[in-house]
Amino acid sequence: MQVSTDFPGGGADNLRIDGDTVSFEAPAKGCPQPMWFAFRLLGAAGRRVTGRLTNGRACLGGGQLGVAQPVYRDGAGAWHRVMPQRCSYDAASGVLTFWFTPTSDETTVASIFPYQLADLDAFRRKLPADRARWRVLGESPHGRPIAMLEVGDPERRGEVVWVTARHHAGEVQGSYVIEGLVSRVLSAPWLLAGRTFCCLPIMDVDAVEEGSYGKDQAPIDFNRDWSESPHHPAVRMVQRELAASAASGTLTLFLDLHGPAPGDPSFFLPSRRWTCDDAYAQRCFALIDHVARDWDGLAQGDYPRQALRWAEDNAEMVSAAAVELAHGVPALTLEVAYHRDHLGRLQTPEGWRGIGRRLAEGYHRWRLSGEASGRVRALPELPRPAAWFCQSLPQQVAISDDGADLVLTSTAAPARARLQLREFQSGPRRLTWQSSGKATARLSLYRYGPAGYRLPGHETVPLAVHAGELRLDPGGRWRCAVLLEAAEAGATWRLRWEETT
Repeated sequence: MQVSTDFPGGGADNLRIDGDTVSFEAPAKGCPQPMWFAFRLLGAAGRRVTGRLTNGRACLGGGQLGVAQPVYRDGAGAWHRVMPQRCSYDAASGVLTFWFTPTSDETTVASIFPYQLADLDAFRRKLPADRARWRVLGESPHGRPIAMLEVGDPERRGEVVWVTARHHAGEVQGSYVIEGLVSRVLSAPWLLAGRTFCCLPIMDVDAVEEGSYGKDQAPIDFNRDWSESPHHPAVRMVQRELAASAASGTLTLFLDLHGPAPGDPSFFLPSRRWTCDDAYAQRCFALIDHVARDWDGLAQGDYPRQALRWAEDNAEMVSAAAVELAHGVPALTLEVAYHRDHLGRLQTPEGWRGIGRRLAEGYHRWRLSGEASGRVRALPELPRPAAWFCQSLPQQVAISDDGADLVLTSTAAPARARLQLREFQSGPRRLTWQSSGKATARLSLYRYGPAGYRLPGHETVPLAVHAGELRLDPGGRWRCAVLLEAAEAGATWRLRWEETT
């Protein structure tokens, strides 16, 4: 028996064969937390092959790999999941063990159903050329085509919906979801009337073909690169196309498709603005309600509360947040489950295509309803200061706002709160502060370019004394955020934000 990773999407480190057992690691390839793997067995027909993923503790969501069921394919046949009773995970050692019996002398094994450029090309060739246009926007750094699929009015008159996937290469679900969406709108003229759907099924084509999971890959994560000067060519190209749709006033929705941790269910999350703008939140959650009407696989039609603790410094350089910020349209992320939904049902490519079909139909209902659902969504119980908003869920902090000063008090230790200015600033401003107890703070300053995206990088200033004043006049458009921490209960901060002349 031999093993190889020399094929599109192949990736595994420290491969070792011991009899009928193949031990391996999910390849890092520059990612601090890997997850994707794929390898090919030669000469294993009829043998009971055991696979051992040995670096599960280093993988994203390593504690959840007990739900994982890898997939395999004999020759060019259909993909199958390893049966659950043939999979086991030792969380202490981080070893995922699974076994199966190949029926071919060439069998491919992967962490989840692959979707490569060849799969995308096969899907493209099935589509009617007169109604589904294939546009190559440019090349990746390694010379691969960055392509979009455009369905609807060639002039993009009427409504324009943008859908992107595979910012993180190993999150294959998004490509299958786009297949389902495109197939559905092409089969139902009433879904497509007066609309254009612009879809990027694979953003990070190099990582997809080179067998990397791709998340947080150096020098910058693909989905943390939506800045005024992106590093990745694909992001720059999509930003340019989005700007053209926005300039014509036709852009109505942006969706970005992802996969959560291995054991998480499917859920939507609107761009960060929803936590401080009730009207915007209701528009976004109305869309979710319409999509969820015929889809019980969406986790309670809601978001997990831990999502309110996601990234802070780069939150507005994530695709959905950046597009909403630049163009003012509803922008949402849809995280699609890898293995099982919240009801315990196994996920499949056809099930993911079904999600795409539901997206198309839910969008149609949402627009017909005037972007309402008749349901008033209960929003998270976040404090609502006048000038600031909570960028993440406060931990053990009470917040009050008397119109002049923002007052924060730790209710236990450790305590933490991070707030960002709601509005863009220009010209000189002044921040004054007082604190008591074991309390620390720091200010982060962010600048924004003329296209509406954040400029890469930011400045951080410690507010190291218990009382002080900081004058800010960085030029252009900017905002700042303040991170406050306390090591004891009863510590306080008092902040005042005001214009200066």
